[in-house]
Amino acid sequence: MEQMIARNEFVEHAEYIDNLYGTSKHTLESLMRRGITPIMVKDMKGVASIRASSDIQARFLFIAPPSMKEVSSSLSHTSPPHISLLLVET
Repeated sequence: MEQMIARNEFVEHAEYIDNLYGTSKHTLESLMRRGITPIMVKDMKGVASIRASSDIQARFLFIAPPSMKEVSSSLSHTSPPHISLLLVET
């Protein structure tokens, strides 16, 4: 995957818990050629990466959580136990 990153083959990529993840440009282009509109769920860091890319035209939709309590509850059920979460309400 590191070679693919070096060749700029991802619209976005990140490291999470010592693993690399990314969205392949080839996969997105293949879907769009077939008339399929890809819908991706990304965190704000992923959105920033996609926005910075000149290779893709994207639309963004932010869906606000019902409350910080819901966010905390959801993340505590999906995050690995060794990850600490700090939520700041603005």
